[in-house]
Amino acid sequence: PLWRGGGVVFGPKPRNYRCELPKKKKRLALKYALSDFYKNKKFIVVEELKVDECKTKKAIEFLKNIEVNAGDEKVLVIDEPLRKEIRLSFRNIPKLKILPVNNLNVYILLWADVLVLTENALKKIEEIWG
Repeated sequence: PLWRGGGVVFGPKPRNYRCELPKKKKRLALKYALSDFYKNKKFIVVEELKVDECKTKKAIEFLKNIEVNAGDEKVLVIDEPLRKEIRLSFRNIPKLKILPVNNLNVYILLWADVLVLTENALKKIEEIWG
């Protein structure tokens, strides 16, 4: 352009390269990831997460009782509803993530080596994703 000091004619424009996947593909990927945990026997269902106090030590004892090595393996714990005392007990354990069912996605499932679910969470997953 004829501007004082010059100007760029076709300058760079920011573009969003993100694309959305169809819901059917997302559900199918989630089903495949969950079935992979089940086939490899890395799928543990517990009645409920029982911790007497809000202590990380009690959470580690609970995981040892269900034969999960929290320090060695990447563990994903899913609870519904996610209670405050459970979140506080488990949050300081390395290589462990704790989530409610609504925040579950394929990326986090692929990160984990072991999946620990409560019965309520399993029912909610079946209700949401079939």
